[in-house]
Amino acid sequence: MYWMEPKSLMRYFKNILLFSAVSTLTLTQGCSKKTEADIDEAAVYSEENETVEVSTEAKSMETYPETVKAYGVNEEVSPYFGVMHAVLLDIQKDKTTGEVLYTFQDIKDPENAWAVPEIEIGSINTEMEKGNEVVLLFNGDIINESEEVEFISILPEDEYTIKRAEGVTDSNIMTSFKLITKEGNEIGFIKDNCLMEDGVMQENAGESVVVYYAESRTDGSNYPLKIYSK
Repeated sequence: MYWMEPKSLMRYFKNILLFSAVSTLTLTQGCSKKTEADIDEAAVYSEENETVEVSTEAKSMETYPETVKAYGVNEEVSPYFGVMHAVLLDIQKDKTTGEVLYTFQDIKDPENAWAVPEIEIGSINTEMEKGNEVVLLFNGDIINESEEVEFISILPEDEYTIKRAEGVTDSNIMTSFKLITKEGNEIGFIKDNCLMEDGVMQENAGESVVVYYAESRTDGSNYPLKIYSK
């Protein structure tokens, strides 16, 4: 078993044979890669009457399930945010440095696997054991620019809906913040290591922001993907 050098810390493997260390692991591959015809042209994610529409453009991020494109913000890196349901195939730990490398298989696109160092993941909010099903929140074009994808958080397996909220911060501490939307509703967020536009969230309250986040179906927890100034 080998350790990846820093320059290849996040590598996308397409149509690969999975590591021999996990070749005996039985995986359910009932989900196959969606085609253009499988995508619902009317798929829409919404929050506070704000909508994020998913188109059906072939061979693009819009064909990847549970992905939205940010709008109305200043985005210089990638406008795409998504939810990946995955199986944790392998965990490697470097005996010298203690660094950990996780290997995941994309359940909805099972021909593809990812090797991601722990240091490159914003936050881990679930138990990490081989064979576990988890959810990865990500930012980036996972289809065409896989080397640039950022993994924001790893969460317990659940159904998550990507939403957009716009409003003014009511409180802002290290691990959480609250937002009062333009409709007057209050939304609480778990903030651990989410992405932020430069200069945003500098005040305890009173900042106008746009938040893209994933809402858990089970307990209603809200995990920010990225926070933008408004």
